[in-house]
Amino acid sequence: MRTTIKALAALGALASASAAHAAPEIRFCPGKAVWAHPEEDARRVRSLLLHGITIANPTDPAIRVRSVEIALMDGEIVRDARVLDERQLANNAEAGPTLQGLSALLPGQFCNGASFGGLTLTSTLDIAPGQALQIHQQSFGWNGARDGVRVTARGEAAGKPVEVSARIPIRTGAARTAMLFPLAGGWYVGAAGTAHSHHRWALFEEFALDIVRLGEGGLSYRGTGERFADYFAYGQPVLAVADGSVAAAGDGVKEDPGLMRRPGESQSDYAKRVRAGQDALLAGGAATLLGNYVVIDHGQDEYSVYAHLKPGSVRVARGQAVKAGQAIGAVGSSGNSTEPHLHFQICDSPDPVACGGVPPRFTNVEIPWELGPRPLQSGDIVVTR
Repeated sequence: MRTTIKALAALGALASASAAHAAPEIRFCPGKAVWAHPEEDARRVRSLLLHGITIANPTDPAIRVRSVEIALMDGEIVRDARVLDERQLANNAEAGPTLQGLSALLPGQFCNGASFGGLTLTSTLDIAPGQALQIHQQSFGWNGARDGVRVTARGEAAGKPVEVSARIPIRTGAARTAMLFPLAGGWYVGAAGTAHSHHRWALFEEFALDIVRLGEGGLSYRGTGERFADYFAYGQPVLAVADGSVAAAGDGVKEDPGLMRRPGESQSDYAKRVRAGQDALLAGGAATLLGNYVVIDHGQDEYSVYAHLKPGSVRVARGQAVKAGQAIGAVGSSGNSTEPHLHFQICDSPDPVACGGVPPRFTNVEIPWELGPRPLQSGDIVVTR
């Protein structure tokens, strides 16, 4: 991330008179680069979600923010620009106390303190010393080339104009590691990195897949679906996607059938019950969401994560070398799971709930009815070859 401060003359004098204070700055989460999602490769259609932009003020005097410009760059050319006015910024600021509380439950969503750690999120457009203004989840879409995001905040400090700017690279494409699909045969991708998926809105699982197997009638289960064994995916072997070494593994977490939808239960009632169950899991720490899991280090800061595995099925241990296609566990429904399925994601660090997501790249899948390979999206049926 490159940060520049362009303060007008009075601000420069103010900074000289108060050298002990840190300058205001813009921070990104993640902090090194942001990934664009490959919606359609041939036409270079991409989408981008900026999870967190923080205007941090560890200095004195207070800053009043008037506008924030978010520009998508192609070299030094501005291809797209969005200006958040005071009304839009006020809407972001109102969420500050909520986000502050959420950061204690899901610190990975806020880059483990790198976003605003040590600072209090303001609920207004006035950023006092020791405060920050958080701009959350700004989304963009385009086709063509975009290689960076530049954010510029403008306002006043001590009655004088202030301008703060920072830039972060955009990464396009997918993981460098060529991967096999983590399951064999035909499968349904219930959730992926598309914007209508719940995955996209959480930093660590931004490009994750939820994978189930469908049967007759397009259902994922036989009978009433009240038992784990009713589900076609349950117990199916989970495969290492590439060579690597096990960075972490956990087993022994029980499955909770109470998290599954009950016969005759409305979707809205079920959603309320699921949210309550998720809150209870989070009270035990973010890692409880995973259930039984395996993390494999493939080098190049790429780690594959396999979650919600069946209790007692994990076949590998930390430090163990694995080969692509090797069985490492079985599909289950442990942790934050509403039915038996595999949650799979690629991370840029070994902590699966405190990492940045990376779009996966599979070499052995076909999408029926498509004329050629493309990135997987929510709702795809895939077949491994």
